[in-house]
Amino acid sequence: MQVKFNPNYKNQNFGALHADRFAKNALLVRVANDLDWKTINDLVARQASNTDAHICLTSAPESTRLSAWISSQGKVEEYSEGLFFDFSNPVNFIKSVCDRADVLARMASDDNVNPSAILDMMG
Repeated sequence: MQVKFNPNYKNQNFGALHADRFAKNALLVRVANDLDWKTINDLVARQASNTDAHICLTSAPESTRLSAWISSQGKVEEYSEGLFFDFSNPVNFIKSVCDRADVLARMASDDNVNPSAILDMMG
């Protein structure tokens, strides 16, 4: 068997916000208003451009409690909603996970910071 490897290929599904079917069912049960759905849509669109961190939302089949894992540079971080998740908005949990993924992406970027250049730009 011959396998072709292209080191320049970037997985199109990596760097996005995904949810398994149980997490999708939990969101259908817990998210009621259009404003929250628009916020989730914006978060999904924002994470589509994040190529350094991958987020997956999960939930147990018998629960609506959300969990998430973030994968970045071969490391995986796991998060889950608190004990009183029924009283909280799942959008806030998703937003906090997306914010963490953005921080991991900034840490993984190859941009070198030059303090002198930053201070020069400030005048």
